[in-house]
Amino acid sequence: MLKKLNHPNLINLIDFTDKLTYVKKDGRILQKIAIVMEIAEKGTLFEYLKISSTYFGRGFTEDFARTYFVQLIEAIEYCHKQGIAHRDLKPDNLLLDSSYNLKVADFGWAASLKRILKTNAGTRS
Repeated sequence: MLKKLNHPNLINLIDFTDKLTYVKKDGRILQKIAIVMEIAEKGTLFEYLKISSTYFGRGFTEDFARTYFVQLIEAIEYCHKQGIAHRDLKPDNLLLDSSYNLKVADFGWAASLKRILKTNAGTRS
């Protein structure tokens, strides 16, 4: 699904192959899947929020929170317009690039909105 998405607040898929040859230490050759994604150098929003709380005694300022909320809503609105539901939004799946821009990642539970979604998905609390 990620192949057909292109938005500044979504992690970009750079390359994909299901025919990567991997040679094990014992000489066995395996065919593997490889996914190359854009790097998110500043880690997860969860880590950033945790550090902010630890060192400053509080979470984000209202301005920071608003900025990330707007970036998140724009990304999710774009996905929905493309007919895709993410289904596992959480701070661990919200990454930050080198300029601290939000990038929605981990589309492992994503599904098409062209059908009614009846299954439970995502991470349980």
